[in-house]
Formats: sequence, C-alpha cells, structure tokens
Amino acid sequence: MNRFMRLSTAGRNRVALFGLLLALGLIYWGGLRHSRQVNVDVTTFDQNGYLHYGRLLHDTGYAYIGDRNRMPAYPFLLSLIYQTGWTEEQFFQAGKRFSLFLTLAFLVLLYLILRRRLSFSAAAFMWLVSAFTVFIFKAAYVQADVAFYFLNFFLFLLMVRLFTQPDWKTAAAAGVLFAVNHLTKASVLPQMVALVVIGGFKLIYETWRGRPDRATAGGWRAAGQWLLVPVIYLLLMSPYLRTSKQVFGRYFYNVNSTFYFWCDTTEEWKNGPKAHGDRFGWPDMAADEIPNARNYIRKHGLGHIGSRLAVGSVNVAKACYRSYGFLKYVLLYGLFAAAALALNGRRTLSLLRRHAFLLLFIAGLFIGYGILTAWWGYLGLSVRHILILFLPFLFCTSLILDRFASAERPLGTRRRIAFRPALYGLLSLMLTYDIVYTLTVRIVTMPAGK
Repeated sequence: MNRFMRLSTAGRNRVALFGLLLALGLIYWGGLRHSRQVNVDVTTFDQNGYLHYGRLLHDTGYAYIGDRNRMPAYPFLLSLIYQTGWTEEQFFQAGKRFSLFLTLAFLVLLYLILRRRLSFSAAAFMWLVSAFTVFIFKAAYVQADVAFYFLNFFLFLLMVRLFTQPDWKTAAAAGVLFAVNHLTKASVLPQMVALVVIGGFKLIYETWRGRPDRATAGGWRAAGQWLLVPVIYLLLMSPYLRTSKQVFGRYFYNVNSTFYFWCDTTEEWKNGPKAHGDRFGWPDMAADEIPNARNYIRKHGLGHIGSRLAVGSVNVAKACYRSYGFLKYVLLYGLFAAAALALNGRRTLSLLRRHAFLLLFIAGLFIGYGILTAWWGYLGLSVRHILILFLPFLFCTSLILDRFASAERPLGTRRRIAFRPALYGLLSLMLTYDIVYTLTVRIVTMPAGK
C-alpha cells in the first residue's frame, strides 16, 4: 500500500480504476454463476411475488395499486424490462440479469462516495468487504434488498450531515431519499421517527443554551431545515398514503408491520390476516383476533417480550454465523474501532461532547434496528433485516480508524499503537482467502435469498 501511495495522482487513479474494473468483472462472473447454479427456483425467497407485481403494473398501465406487502419501487423497475408474452421463467431470467447489473451500478456509486469521505485504504477495504461478502451473493436475486441497502446507506450519510453541517440542499435530498427508500421497503420508517425526535431535542437544547448560530433567525432557519425533511417526504408519499387510507383503512398500512410483526409463526399470519383478505383491504376478522400490540400483550403477557427478543437475538446471531462470510469482518472492524476509541480517551471524550446528538442518533438506529431484527428473528433464521446496518456500521468504524489512526501513549509507554496497518494487514490476508474461496466454492453452494 505504501508503494501505491508513492505513485503520482494520475498513476494511483489508473491503478484504482483497473482494480475496480477487475473486481466488478469478478462480481459479475460470480453473480452469474450463482444465478445459474443456485438461484434457479422462482418460487423461493419471494421472487415470484416481485415478478407478479411488476407484470401487473405493466399489464394494467400502472393502475395496479399493490397488495401492501411489497413496496412498488422495485416492481416498477421490473415492469420496465418486462415484455408482453413472457413466461414467468423468461421474466425470472431477465429479472436476475437486471438485478446483477443494478448491483454493479450501485457498487460503482458506493466506491465514488466512499472515496470522497474516507482515505483510499479505508474506502478500498470497506468496498471489497462489502462487495465480496454480501453483494456478490445478493446480486443474483429478484428482490428489493440490494437497492434498499445502498439507498439506505446514502440516506444515512445525508442524516449524518444534517447533524454536522445542515443546509437546505441536504434536507431536501434527505426528504426525497426517505420517500424513495420507503417506496423500496417500508423498513425505513423508524429512521424518520429517530431523525425528527432526536433532531428536535437537538434544536431545543441549542436554543436553550443560547448558541449564537441558534439565535432567532438562525434558530428558525435550522428548524425549517429539519422540518423540510418530513414535509418533502410526506408530499412525495401522499398519493401512496392516500390510496392506503382509502382502500386499506390506514395511511401507513403494510401487512408486515401492521399484522405479521405481531405473529409468533408464519402459519399464524397465513391462516389469519392473509387468509382473510389483508392484501385487498382491512382483513375480515374480529377485533380481538387481529394481530396487533394490544392482542399480543393480552395473549402472551409482557414477560413474553423479553423471551421473544432473547430467542430472536440467538436466531439472528446463528443466521449471521452461518451466512456468507461478513460476520468476521464486522467483529474485526468493531474490535479495532473500540480499541482505538478506548486508547484515545481524551479525543473520544471531545468527540462525545461535540457530537452528542449525532452519536445518540446513530446509537438509537443501531439499537432500535437491532431490537426490531431480534423481534423478527423469532420467526426463523434470516440476515435480510440485520443487513440494513451493514454498510453504516462499516462506514462508522472505518471513519473512526481514519480519525484515530494511532493511540495516545497508553500506560506511560513511549510508543503509539498504530491500528490501521494491523487492521489492513489482517484484512488483506482474510480477503485474499475469502475472495478465492467465494469465487470457487461458496458462490455455487450457498443460497443467499434470506
């Protein structure tokens, strides 16, 4: 890496471009093999549901309003490639190719964004870990997951900027991306709640403290920037939300969050709300039979919540351990970042004081989504939900290691502890093995749809 950094800027750019193109070529080749040898059944992992949605959008001239299970953004993209008369298998093959090329496009955007915010080494290693332990597998599936993970990471960066350098453009972009993300997957909603609540506390605190930039004019400007996010989001979402209210009875109606979230088994929702028409309107069930928070607590008691979260957490941990290789990198990044913060005590305390609300927001996101994922994990082993945190976690830990490159002199020693060389040395060895093993064995043996 040092030899690379001694090259001229033009030389480094050429080497980086060659490396990026080579990696993208390997990802395309691996994704194609996975598509042809592993992901061969359209009825698995909800893929036929997305294809059916896309076909109905195309055939009805986009009059189809959806079933409020899958969000419309990804099916809309599928409808653009659909050709009249295609069989389900033909549409399936075309959808897999489309998903693969969409993933490659997002990976290019991800690399460009990381290069603007991290050092070259941090950006390159984060990109390689993300590409070869998650997205090379997800690329071959007709699902909204890949698009949502990338869009959600872009949104995360915008939300971080709102806490550190708020402006009207960032607020407007965040509002737009919130709507796009929601139309991709409804899982984005807790982030809006966290942003509004913690952002509101931040404004109240800074106004109470009387900071100069929160004087009358500045305070109104800051409040306007924060409010612009939900306003733009609601304006863009309003047609969809109004239709939900008219047809299904609630503005934020989604069968997963409205009903299935409160079920103990998949059979419970299949024989309950789904069997009673939840995809066409409010299910025809007695009020005390509909899965919701009140009926859940009445049926199980408050004590069951803790046991469900415990079982779900174990299931999520098992799913990550048995998955396609990303867990060890998450643990490694987390360990090095925690050590860097602990051994740079004064700088860590300074960071906590200067960005307390931002850190509270980030912690809230990780804890909140961790709890929600554990709740869903009670229903079975899956990594689809926890991977919403994958890119934000790698970015935060990479940024910490960029800013806290070496530790203060701990315990009276004269030498500093350099974290990045040790981390990047380990990552180089691990990635070399993982990329070879993934491309030769794992990519053609391990399903990755859930």
